[in-house]
Amino acid sequence: MYTKALEQISRARTSLILDYPFFGSLTLKLKLVPEPQCETAAVSPDTLYFNPEWLGTLNKKQTIGLLAHEVMHLAMGHCWREGDRKHTTWNVATDYTINYELLNTGFSLPPGGLGMDNSKYVGLGAEEIYTKLLQNPDNKKDEKSDEKSDEKSDEKSDEKSDEKSDEKSDEFSDPGGCGGVLKAKGSKKEQKEQEVSWKIATNQALQKNKAGLSPRVRKLLEDRITTKLAWYVLLRDFVEMTAKNDYSWTRVNRRYISNGIILPSLINEELPEVCIAVDTSGSIDINKLDYFCKECSNVLMSYNTTIRIIYCDSRIQGEELYSTQDLPLKMKPVGGGGTDFRPVFDYINKKQYTPSCLIYFTDMQGYFPNTAPSYPTLWLDYSKGSKKPAFGTVVKLGTE
Repeated sequence: MYTKALEQISRARTSLILDYPFFGSLTLKLKLVPEPQCETAAVSPDTLYFNPEWLGTLNKKQTIGLLAHEVMHLAMGHCWREGDRKHTTWNVATDYTINYELLNTGFSLPPGGLGMDNSKYVGLGAEEIYTKLLQNPDNKKDEKSDEKSDEKSDEKSDEKSDEKSDEKSDEFSDPGGCGGVLKAKGSKKEQKEQEVSWKIATNQALQKNKAGLSPRVRKLLEDRITTKLAWYVLLRDFVEMTAKNDYSWTRVNRRYISNGIILPSLINEELPEVCIAVDTSGSIDINKLDYFCKECSNVLMSYNTTIRIIYCDSRIQGEELYSTQDLPLKMKPVGGGGTDFRPVFDYINKKQYTPSCLIYFTDMQGYFPNTAPSYPTLWLDYSKGSKKPAFGTVVKLGTE
């Protein structure tokens, strides 16, 4: 039975990689472990547990949907966000945040799951839904699950010999019916390492595989990443993705050690030319520009590359060329007029530059191009607004 179940998941994972590569790539981070005490399935930061007998009741499309559901739990950080909340109620709340969105993306989910036939909680976060469930618990499955949990807790106090078994049974309960999410374990440091590792993996998968994701799912994921992950980690991640080199696990990637993450190092850390555009309009924030220069230099010091800085307000005001040996960056912004982002892209095309990527430092208040260039673009936004361009990745610059 175990072998058949593993084959079923492996086939579903292959289909997910082909049809929904964002979800498929993230399933590769998970070990597959049969667990008869699972009510359905459950996911931890590194493992997908499943009940082989229950899995056998699902068809291929439902199995694919199960994998996507469990990946969304991790991508949204649900196992780290639970805190001291009731485990069963938290599972219900998180299912409401993702199931409706997955169905609208085109997935089929295991039958009987929550949030599949209504949209009453659409747009609400898991924490807000959790509070509403406690205030007005209209979900009978959730109430019954909590009652069972309380009963098992009473039994545990009277039957010490069954304590470990009961705890495991409670942990693997699934009031949502589509696959649960387990509370993160380990020290605070270990949990932080797990969470940051998943944020980085989610960001990498999102940038490479946006196809097939609905706008709402993309927004959920982007909001999770940009509001919770330090901007300079995202900057490093963005630059690293543009370096088309081989990886090696034989030596540690030092750029992430300070965040407690062990990732492979690039065998040949060469990077084609990086373009950095600086918005030199009258609203430029010099203090944040200095902060940006420092972190950008730290990232680029790891590579053998050339850095081309282009200054622009409503027109090109000049450019500077750096090599890695010239770091740290010391920018001399020239301008002070209005803001138009289009001249930078036109200038790169006219000069026939072929950057590996463009990093644009700006407050996002200007005229954007409508057409994406052939190279990846990162908009490093230091404003408090929410204006978004038609293409590229937007990262909010903070002062963490």
